[in-house]
Amino acid sequence: SMIEHVFGGGLKAQGDDQGMISVRQKPPGRLLWSSQGRHDGHCKSITALVWSPDGRYLASGSADTTVKIWDAVTGAVLQTYTEHSAVVCALAWSPDGSSIVSSADRENPHLWIPCLPPRR
Repeated sequence: SMIEHVFGGGLKAQGDDQGMISVRQKPPGRLLWSSQGRHDGHCKSITALVWSPDGRYLASGSADTTVKIWDAVTGAVLQTYTEHSAVVCALAWSPDGSSIVSSADRENPHLWIPCLPPRR
């Protein structure tokens, strides 16, 4: 089962039940990057995917209990959030993109500030 989230008209992120994320240009669907074979990706199924409001970052939640923040262009993992102890089931960015709410099964939601590179 695929999870996907589209940013504007430009980028489409997909996550699968093996924990792989792929980001494509939309259209024509050219693959920009994929987490396949990466040592720092998710190791269980992707359960939530959401673009930051400015489209610079992608947040992913997984059955491996982590949330990862990815650079939208390069696919680099910028942060792995490890404070949940159950499957991450929902993710949302604040409207200004400065914080994230993540929710896991049978836990209160976590509000946290991702470590993002300084704006240039």
